[in-house]
Amino acid sequence: MPVKQPCSTTARAAHPPLPAADFARWQALIEQQTGVVISAQSQGFLQLALEERMRELGIFDPSHYYQRLIQGQGSAFEWSKLLAGLTVQETAFFRDPAGFDFLSHYLKQHPQQDERALMLWSVGCASGEEAYSLAITASEALGKGAAFGVLGSDINESALAKARAACYSAKRIAHLPGEFRQRYFSPSAEHGGFVVNAELAAKVCFTRLNVLALADEPFFNLDVIVCQNLLIYFRRERRFEILDQLARRLSLGGVLLIGTSEATGWQHPALAPAGAGAVQAFIRKQPGGAE
Repeated sequence: MPVKQPCSTTARAAHPPLPAADFARWQALIEQQTGVVISAQSQGFLQLALEERMRELGIFDPSHYYQRLIQGQGSAFEWSKLLAGLTVQETAFFRDPAGFDFLSHYLKQHPQQDERALMLWSVGCASGEEAYSLAITASEALGKGAAFGVLGSDINESALAKARAACYSAKRIAHLPGEFRQRYFSPSAEHGGFVVNAELAAKVCFTRLNVLALADEPFFNLDVIVCQNLLIYFRRERRFEILDQLARRLSLGGVLLIGTSEATGWQHPALAPAGAGAVQAFIRKQPGGAE
């Protein structure tokens, strides 16, 4: 979820630049509420995003919009709208092929040991492609009739609405293997594009979640947690705090898959490094140190 950067002279705010003190105040608020760091280079896009939301809401004073965000009714929804204007929601099905190959092998080697359904979590799922990719991977690795569920979470309500709709353009699924397109997607005359088949979609649910509030969330005993292309946009210390929270939520033998550059210097006593090359993963140790 990279922060948008200025790339042309057309990306200019309609009003004079924010005073330095006001920009610093907005920087602090956005980082406090979402963890996203707005650099000085992104000031123009911050101002554009603010002006767009204020125009849509009929607000003329930035201080009034600021108050709406920190205490107004529906502020969670408003944060979603503002972040959508500030960040690039870049995602794709099987965006990290090496990572999904690793997960497929892991799932084949770690079949269900009891009647409990395997649980997989896509943290920062955006419009759902990663979550459905996890569901396809689990379905292929575990076989027909396997009991599993996938949770997708994101702070952006607009992105989550797209994820729940489970409808994607032909272009979005064009790179998938033909057997995946045939097995897991159906043409939609009503919506255009292709919808995820009902049987697979029923295994996937979505919820709004701010990763800064992980300590308050009831998600535990996860077998797979995927958190990629998200933490790199947080400060190092906050990254480590989030990773510590995710580690606590793994089941014994569960795997945490993250981006290759998102955990430099991070360690957790309950986790053992796994994966190699383009894959950075950790497995929660079994009692006695076994993986």
